[in-house]
Amino acid sequence: MGSSTDADVRESFLELYRDLFSHVSYLETTIESMIHGQRVDRITLENHLTQMIASLSVSLKKHSVPKMPRRPRRNHPDYFRYEMLRVSKVIKGQLAVLLKTSFLVETGKEEDDYLQTLSDAIDNIAGAFQHVVRSNVLMPVMLN
Repeated sequence: MGSSTDADVRESFLELYRDLFSHVSYLETTIESMIHGQRVDRITLENHLTQMIASLSVSLKKHSVPKMPRRPRRNHPDYFRYEMLRVSKVIKGQLAVLLKTSFLVETGKEEDDYLQTLSDAIDNIAGAFQHVVRSNVLMPVMLN
């Protein structure tokens, strides 16, 4: 029973991060445009950020784990879920900050803090996506 639910959790996070990663190319284009002083469409940016936050919110609600007195060890059955929820909360927070401060893209100036947060969010999404892909590939091998 544990392995099938673990596999479902892994597959679900794979789908989530595949969806989030599909927005990364637009976010990278936004960074390039801001660096070169080009106009960024605020509404399109906000739509991407909102879709990403919504996906994360649904996943966080779906996979929430009961409060644990401390962080589970690597061999704990909920370790993967716990770690992915922790990373997802960080990314959701970064995206929320970007959404709340999206007015900065209309100034036409390079905003260092905004660019840094956007870059960090992209790096976190890419890293989490890579981790989930790796864990889904390795999991069947570990079960045999």
